[in-house]
Amino acid sequence: MITIKTLLIIEDDLSFSSILSNILKKDYSIYLAFSLKQASQILMENKIDYICSDYNLTDGFGIEIIKFFKKCNKKIPVIIMTASLDNQITESTISSGAISAIEKGDCDFLTKLKTHFPI
Repeated sequence: MITIKTLLIIEDDLSFSSILSNILKKDYSIYLAFSLKQASQILMENKIDYICSDYNLTDGFGIEIIKFFKKCNKKIPVIIMTASLDNQITESTISSGAISAIEKGDCDFLTKLKTHFPI
């Protein structure tokens, strides 16, 4: 029996989240959250294998979700994505416990994501 991995995308840009989820739904079962509050609720109610979160969200920073699920004793690989990746964001992302930071405009974005999140 093949089990499809679940991916929670946390992104407050509706257009980008729609495009990304449409591309990735071929390989993953997708959950969408547009805020940290929504993401927290989804994490409480569902088994999530991977999280891909925007760095800057309307209600905080994407890395805050790592603190949330650690409190719930969950260990979930997280990738943080941002429109403007720099060394400071990369360092804060990795030191917070994310496995990677990816720039949204990177031409290898999907390849990098799938490398970290095996199907």
